[in-house]
Amino acid sequence: MGGTGKSPLVIKIAKYLKKTHPVTVLSRGYKRKFKTPCITDGHLSAYECGDEPFMIYKNTGVRVYVNKKREDVLSLNLLPDTVLILDDGFQYYRLHRDIDIVIMSEKLYKHKGYVFPFGMLREPVSHIKRAHIVIVNFRFCNIQNVTDFMGKKTFSAGYKIDGLFDFKDNKIDGIKKAILISAIAKNREFLNVVRDKMGIDVKKHIFYRDHSYFSEKFLEHILKENLPVITTEKDFYRIPEKYRKSMLYLKISLQIRKENDFFKTLDNILNRQS
Repeated sequence: MGGTGKSPLVIKIAKYLKKTHPVTVLSRGYKRKFKTPCITDGHLSAYECGDEPFMIYKNTGVRVYVNKKREDVLSLNLLPDTVLILDDGFQYYRLHRDIDIVIMSEKLYKHKGYVFPFGMLREPVSHIKRAHIVIVNFRFCNIQNVTDFMGKKTFSAGYKIDGLFDFKDNKIDGIKKAILISAIAKNREFLNVVRDKMGIDVKKHIFYRDHSYFSEKFLEHILKENLPVITTEKDFYRIPEKYRKSMLYLKISLQIRKENDFFKTLDNILNRQS
């Protein structure tokens, strides 16, 4: 389900691979308002292409092809040796993958789990056998060493808090009190990070379901409260520009333990497929 760290992982891999390959990310663009296929190029908004594709482009500069039928990317004029990265593609069988990477929670790694609706899994844990690499995301906790999961090369990872940023992507320090708004899979975790790990006095936290859009009436009301308003980076890009200018967003990044070994494993698999 949502909130496992798929998009932060895509960002990290895209930043690495673009040093040596042309890269295009493929995304469904979940909950975007426009349904026609599009390519993020800095001119489309998150409203048009989706919040996660827009965030991936902003963080990597790599173009993102947004289409429910992701196999249609093959009709584009792709550069030779282009690497296609599917964001949330483990269950997308219409397009062949040379490498499958599964990112999972610490809880799933330690205790397995059940398929929805009895648990939070989309498919049985046994299907990990299709993967080449597994990453265990410890999120904002201490990253621990892990052993290989179900015989697959396994790495541990966690989130680094990069700080609070404004509309112009300037880092902003010294925030003591704030209001939080969010619409992500793990709203409670966002509150805990800002309040407990960053030490900010959160006066109010208003949250909605993942990918929800904030109404202009709501934004106008919340900005009149004379306190800094903080949201997540993904939420930030869904907000109209005129309101973003008065808000801050929390930026995080994924850190992989033994990162050099992870990318070496990735390169070795890529080289075998080429």
